[in-house]
Formats: sequence, C-alpha cells, structure tokens
Amino acid sequence: MINISPDFEKNTIYVKIDGILETDEVNSNASEFLKICSQMKDGFSIVNDIANFKSGDPVQIDVLAQINKKIQTAFKVGKVIRVIGSSKLLLIKLLKADEKFDLPDVHYVPTLEEAEKLLAE
Repeated sequence: MINISPDFEKNTIYVKIDGILETDEVNSNASEFLKICSQMKDGFSIVNDIANFKSGDPVQIDVLAQINKKIQTAFKVGKVIRVIGSSKLLLIKLLKADEKFDLPDVHYVPTLEEAEKLLAE
C-alpha cells in the first residue's frame, strides 16, 4: 500500500509504503506523486517512510530510485529523507540503488521522529 500525503504548510510530501507492492501499484502512484510535486514550492522535502516495505521484487527498489531521480531532475527538491526502521538489509539495497541512479543527497533515519528533526535543521 502506498499513501501520499502532501503537507503544504511544511512544504513536505510524506510517502508511506507498507507491505509488499506490485510494480503496477508503484507505477500507478508515480503519476499522482508527480502531480503533487508540481503543486509544491521550490525546495520541498520528501519523507519516504519505508520501514514496513517488503520488496517482493528486487526491481522495485530500482523503480523507486528511478522515480526519485525523475523528481529531483524535474523539480527543485530540498531534502529527501527515508525512514527505514532498523533494517540493515533494506539500507544496503537502498544505498546501492541510490548510487546506481546518482542520488547522493538522500538521508536515512530509523524513525519518523528522526526525519522530522532532520527537516527542522
């Protein structure tokens, strides 16, 4: 399940991904996400809460990284923060995908509270 919630006051988009996703679901939500990005002010932040994400297909991590790359190319994005919980395996997969798609400024935190602190900096 993907839940996309813009907070226009904070100029931040929150994306929560739970469970196992089908690639079709990721692709269908990408257009909604791009539409929301176009409504944000320059320098908006993105918080991806993927602590409960279960990748059923290794390609999904790459698809998510590709979407982030498109957004960072098309819009003036501030911080990109990923909430990953305590999963070292997920962190390793994300680091590899972010490097592959040249996403150097992604921050990784264990909790949403840590993400909020990072946004405030």
